[in-house]
Amino acid sequence: MTSPSFESFFSRLCQATDIQNQSQLAQVLGVGRAAISLAKQKNAVPWKWVFTLAQAYNLNSTWLATGNGTPTVDADLAQTSWIGIPHAQVVGQEDQSLELGKTAPRCALPLQAVSAPTRPNLISLEMTGPGMEPGIKDMDLLLVDRNLRHVRPGLIYALDICGRLLIRRVDVQPQGMTLICDNRNFPPMVLNAEDTQQVRVLGQIIGLIRQCNYRLWLPDSQDFTTDEKDIPISHSNDNEQMSEP
Repeated sequence: MTSPSFESFFSRLCQATDIQNQSQLAQVLGVGRAAISLAKQKNAVPWKWVFTLAQAYNLNSTWLATGNGTPTVDADLAQTSWIGIPHAQVVGQEDQSLELGKTAPRCALPLQAVSAPTRPNLISLEMTGPGMEPGIKDMDLLLVDRNLRHVRPGLIYALDICGRLLIRRVDVQPQGMTLICDNRNFPPMVLNAEDTQQVRVLGQIIGLIRQCNYRLWLPDSQDFTTDEKDIPISHSNDNEQMSEP
């Protein structure tokens, strides 16, 4: 999901609210001036800021981010701009094959973050264990695109191995494949060509959602300040890979 341009975002924000300068913006968001300066320097606004401000001032988040639509949106319409992601759990195994069942959503994403073809194929899974740290941590919610089952070396996948669910980075060789933990305390699993027949790809990990339970104050840091109940979303792609299952 491409971050909104800072300059156009800030212009619309000043037009629709009583915020008129960057100091006021920092105060409303509860972040340091350094975070605002960094966003301006990168000309990119964190989506969390967009949603926080849209909620605080009853604004249309799509308009605030892109300029499309109208500045304000009623509550009923606002509900249609989000999509709940079904959560998947292991509900049973048959013939050593893992089966996933959909349960009620545990997270939601803005519609503009998920393309229409991807929406029916997207599920969430809860990460268990430290195998993919530091990139993916225990209890992170992983976003899995079940339509992306063709393995591309170096990307992270949800795998069924004889009824066992694993989250691993996959490397493919002519003689087999290697399943890699980003946590260096866990050795890679090397599979020969025969062993790979027992591996079923359930989908590619395309992002994660993490609940932050603490407030971090780093006044001299250039990182965006996090807050209680922040939900940062990370996306994996060919150029910038996620780490850890």
